[in-house]
Amino acid sequence: MKKLIKKQIERITQIVILVVINMTGCTQQPTLDAIDKSIAEIRKGTLSVKAGKGEQVTIEQIRHQFWFGCAIANNPFSGQMAESDIKQYKEKFLANFNAAVTENAVKWGNMERQKGNVNYSIIDAILEWTIENEIPLRGHNVFWGISNFVQPWLKEMDNQELEQTLKNRAETLSARYKGRFAEYDLNNEMIHGNYYEERLGADITKKMTEWMHSGDPDAQLCLNDYDITTGKMLPQYMSHIRKLLGQGIPIAGIGVQGHLHAETFDRDELQRSLDSLAQFNLPIFISEFNIPGQRSKYMNDRTLKMTEEEEKQNAKEIVDFYRICFAHPGVKGILMWGFWERANWIPVSSMYRADWSITPTGEAYRELVFNRWWTKVSGKGDRKGNFSTSAFYGKYKITVGGVTKFVDFDKASGSMVVDFTKTVPYPGGSGKFTNLVWHDEFDGVGLPDTSKWSYEKGYVRNRELQYYTVNRTENIAQRNGNLVITARNDSALIDGDVRPVTSASIRSRGKGDWKYGRIEVRAKLPMCLGTWPAIWMMPTTGTYGGWPRSGEIDIMEHVGYEPGKIFFNLHTGKYNHTRGTGRGSSVDCPHPDKEFHVYAVEWFEDHIDWFFDNKKVFSVANDGEGWESWPLDHPFYLILNFAFGGAWGGTKGVDLTKLPQQFFIDYVRVFQ
Repeated sequence: MKKLIKKQIERITQIVILVVINMTGCTQQPTLDAIDKSIAEIRKGTLSVKAGKGEQVTIEQIRHQFWFGCAIANNPFSGQMAESDIKQYKEKFLANFNAAVTENAVKWGNMERQKGNVNYSIIDAILEWTIENEIPLRGHNVFWGISNFVQPWLKEMDNQELEQTLKNRAETLSARYKGRFAEYDLNNEMIHGNYYEERLGADITKKMTEWMHSGDPDAQLCLNDYDITTGKMLPQYMSHIRKLLGQGIPIAGIGVQGHLHAETFDRDELQRSLDSLAQFNLPIFISEFNIPGQRSKYMNDRTLKMTEEEEKQNAKEIVDFYRICFAHPGVKGILMWGFWERANWIPVSSMYRADWSITPTGEAYRELVFNRWWTKVSGKGDRKGNFSTSAFYGKYKITVGGVTKFVDFDKASGSMVVDFTKTVPYPGGSGKFTNLVWHDEFDGVGLPDTSKWSYEKGYVRNRELQYYTVNRTENIAQRNGNLVITARNDSALIDGDVRPVTSASIRSRGKGDWKYGRIEVRAKLPMCLGTWPAIWMMPTTGTYGGWPRSGEIDIMEHVGYEPGKIFFNLHTGKYNHTRGTGRGSSVDCPHPDKEFHVYAVEWFEDHIDWFFDNKKVFSVANDGEGWESWPLDHPFYLILNFAFGGAWGGTKGVDLTKLPQQFFIDYVRVFQ
């Protein structure tokens, strides 16, 4: 693999030299073709579909795996922008970018200008929006040791108090946002100034990583610095990275800012810096990109406008920069530092003007990312039903004969086969139930299928905090092949009153009711203090009376204050928790919020078995003592709900600051 990467880097270097030669008058097309060939080798794989002979196949890319991202400004999320501009800002962001970084919201000086007065509100709002739209977000930055950016009140502290304050900052931030940021810039621009190291010693960076990981063990901590792609500070950065790695500091990625050039950039130096940094085998990000950059005339006078010819040349500059980076195997993404003229520190570098009209730079970017580097094909299965294409790595919507699947095509795999000949796999478990009688794969768009589901509404049970809403996509929607139920701390005005916490609950009653069989659900759970997602079944009719006399089957329950356990329960008139006679069990599951798992029951006439990832983990048998202990001889329906707080979920309190949280359901399948 290392030899392959080395050969690819050598080839790309040769390509870029041709680009530079081209600027002196050589023919352009061979160079561009060579770069495109390199991009195809690095960024594309074979995506195959198994369908019926002659069946129509459509493959549509939804987003790239490569991060084409941008910084998010504070103003759209702080109420300091006109509503019409907020709407345009968010729409244009989602139309152009698949990743984001906070421009200012996480910076300590922005969050806590005055000691003890910490502003989390803008970060919370940005995270809520990015999570809702499945945009990975980088936190920029936890610390910034350039002396000018260290708050005066920190400088007044003695060393002991300063170190404790840094520790509190790292632990509090990482714990509050555990699992929500894709990664962080740990200590910004260290090779240009490191006030904290000067005061507290050479081991302070390692301590910072330890403090961050005490709050979030999985936090991805990255470096970020400038004048690297120009080559001016590349040797110092290389030395700095070696020093940190030598100290055992876990570096998750290398950020190189992309705005220290002028109206143009040095192609050779960009390539050389990427090749040099690739030796560390760590993901490389162009973390802050503008063209023109800081050394341009537009930085000194931000009122300057480009001429028509200058706009055309700028469009060529962005194309060349993105081509070189996208063609490099070490680069994971490019993050612009602003895209709208009124929220960009170098206004003329924007994709959109103040009136939201697109610039030539914006048009060039969209042509690259959503046309030249985008996969959308259709065709028919061959005589064996196979259809294949070369596709960019990313998320796809694939449709065959009216059936749609959403898949993630990962670079790590290199190739992928999506099988439509077996829409539903053979169920696991005992193998006694094999006939699929009802299912929902959640492959649609928007609200769930009303032919299969109805809603619960309001404050329903167990003194829970959430108000269950109806037909509200903010709380429930099909998205990318999953049903996503979202609990929010949004104080929404619903049904004439403000509802502080909202969520959703759906049930199959009257549309899916079964007696005996295998009920199987694949899901990924939300998790914070107060969450209480459940997959459970209730009797369609109260044959033996109200709860719990007619029974309740809990396929899966989870409470946030016991994050590593999954619970299974059966409630009847004789055996239930209110009498202290409940029958239930649990299994250990370290990360139910990180991975999908399959939760299932197999319901027989004389017993019920519970399964976790197709392994039987619990069983209850009919004791033969009548309906009070075994009322399970009539149809039940399924409920999928996300509660917050309440009698069980709120036993040890709730953390409203961790909302929104999302409950992902991949599918529901019923076999008899």
